[in-house]
Parts: sequence; C-alpha cells; structure tokens
Amino acid sequence: MKIKLWLSIALFFILISPASAAEKSPFFGVSATVVQVEEGTFEVTTKGEEESEGFVFSPEGVKGGETILFEVQVKGEGAVYLLVDETNARGTFLAETVSPVIGLHDPWRTIQLEVELQDTTSQIDAMVLTNKQEKTKFMFRNVKISTKE
Repeated sequence: MKIKLWLSIALFFILISPASAAEKSPFFGVSATVVQVEEGTFEVTTKGEEESEGFVFSPEGVKGGETILFEVQVKGEGAVYLLVDETNARGTFLAETVSPVIGLHDPWRTIQLEVELQDTTSQIDAMVLTNKQEKTKFMFRNVKISTKE
C-alpha cells in the first residue's frame, strides 16, 4: 500500500513539473529572462542593472582550429552585440571575439559573427548582449553555429 502511495506521489510531481528535461531551452539569460513565445522564437527581457545583458548559448561539438559562423535573427529596440568566448577542455578561458554594436529594428534582421577558434578550444559560449545599461526587450530565432569551409 505504501509503495502505491509513493508511486502516486512521484507520478503527480512528474506530471505537474513545468517542463521535462527534453523540453528545456538551450538558451540561458545573462541578467535577463528568456521565454519561448512561439515555436523556435524567444523573447529576452533584460533587468537593466548593467550593460552586457542578454542570452548565452553553449553548443556542443565545436572543434579547435575551425572557423565558425555564429548567426541569429533578432528584432526589437535598442542595440546588441555578439560575443563568443572560448575555453579549453579544463575550462580555462582562451579568447573572446566581439562584433560591432548592431541596432535592432522591428523587422527580423540576421546578424552574424565569424570566429577563428583557437587550436585548443573545446567549448564556446555564444552570446547576444546589450551594449547599454537599460531595460529592454528583444526577440530572437534561428540561432546557428556553422563551420566555414
């Protein structure tokens, strides 16, 4: 009887959990909230406490020595920049590549940053961040990290 009760309680908590592990977003806020507003489209709301607020994405499978292209579609108000941080297998910071500041607009706009990775890079953090300390909202979709030939 106790086993059935415990199984029922466990099932209840699984069913009411907000999202399963398979549905978790690969995007994390940097002093901001990231919310999926429709399939594949996300809204970022910054706190406005400091500059460089936005979101980060850490793709798997990057290889050192390659040239990659970080690409994303954005729209909103204000301005952002792209940033890619590189670390080695031990988590030691190696390099940082930053784009110029890019003004946001209402129609979707594709922005990109080409990065030549260090030979010992094993992980990257790709970010879209604000350039000023201000509360802002912007949307993004179609985040891609591709290898340039």
